[in-house]
Amino acid sequence: MNVWESYVSHSMDKFKQRNGTTQCKLLKGVGTGKMLRECPLCVADASEFLEEILEKEGVQK
Repeated sequence: MNVWESYVSHSMDKFKQRNGTTQCKLLKGVGTGKMLRECPLCVADASEFLEEILEKEGVQK
């Protein structure tokens, strides 16, 4: 596994830990009627994780 695959895997694990799943249909409550997370908040989480990766790689804002 290369460094970027490791970052993606770690980010997916963090997302799942925070939100309960990484599958959009489950996040939106399709089939269950229970929405776990709204789209804008999922995007915010993903952005947060990407920022962390970029900071580790020394990429400046």
